[in-house]
Amino acid sequence: MRTLIRYSLQDLAAHWKLSLAMTLLIGASILFFLVISGYRLTLGREYAALPDVNLIVQESNTLGELYGSRIQAQVAEQLYALGVSQAIPEFHDTVGTSVDDMLMLRGVDPERYQTLDRLTLLSGQALQPGDPPRTAMLGRRLAEKLGVSAGQAALIRGRQFNVCGVFHTGTYADNEAWVSIADAQDLLGWGSDVSLYIIPDEGILQPGQSLAGGLSVARRGQGAYISVSQKDPLLSAMDIVIQALAVAAVLALTNTLIRLAWLRRRELAILRCTGFQSGALAVYLFSQALTLTLGGALLGVAGTMIVFVFLRADLAGMSFEPRLDAGLVLITLGLTLLLSLLGIVLPVAWIRRLMPGDLLRDTS
Repeated sequence: MRTLIRYSLQDLAAHWKLSLAMTLLIGASILFFLVISGYRLTLGREYAALPDVNLIVQESNTLGELYGSRIQAQVAEQLYALGVSQAIPEFHDTVGTSVDDMLMLRGVDPERYQTLDRLTLLSGQALQPGDPPRTAMLGRRLAEKLGVSAGQAALIRGRQFNVCGVFHTGTYADNEAWVSIADAQDLLGWGSDVSLYIIPDEGILQPGQSLAGGLSVARRGQGAYISVSQKDPLLSAMDIVIQALAVAAVLALTNTLIRLAWLRRRELAILRCTGFQSGALAVYLFSQALTLTLGGALLGVAGTMIVFVFLRADLAGMSFEPRLDAGLVLITLGLTLLLSLLGIVLPVAWIRRLMPGDLLRDTS
């Protein structure tokens, strides 16, 4: 068996140009698959419809948690009149003086925001009641983008804010700057207006319910999921392209293996005459197929890592950091094995139909 495998690999090396072309084709298919899958997983992880016990009240027909809405502070009184036990105001908007310095701003209640979101403080200290005006806490990605750390200053809409700490949530919030809601209102000149109110789900109001004054109720965390789900048609179109590439790779691999087997048809016939069973042909071809697909997989993984490092998506204050994880690597290995098996089906069936005597007498 080892002799047969060694012979099959030597045959690949003898036709290295054909082998290289096949490896590059498989590598391109796997690269495309991994890049799209990496971005899809990142979007799903950071913008997933996370379960939240709270609701939000915002301006109707807006995504207040991402792009902000604007409602009056008196809405809190309206909510309390309906029997809501608490209404926590928040401010959400994308701010900046140009496209280059745009960032996502969140104004929070310094006394209660830590009860709403799970975060890990990476450096410095959290935003606290009594902090001086123009104090900000930055998400990890935003701090990296601006090149600042705790204790330094950051420009937010042309104003200098002292960075008290850097936090990490593992969601899109890592792109945000968190300031007190008073600072956010002052920065944009909103007076006492806010973007939304966060209320507990006590059965008084229901997601999707409309309120007087052009307000609506939504489940907290759904806004980001809705925004990302609008990209599903584009990702689905990419999936079709990936499937087409996979089919092309299988057909090309099949053609390559048949060509290599035909070039060595007399040698294969001699091997069968000397005692090798027909199953040995499958081993011969599978060794070649697996070598080509594994080579393509390695190229695809390496190319994907390069793409993720140098082509970081950053648009309108939002950045994405797609990366390979263990699940994607396992899927890639499974695809490699599947491509190898599919690629040898036709060549094995074709060669088994040929009689060794006919192959040895063939002088063409």
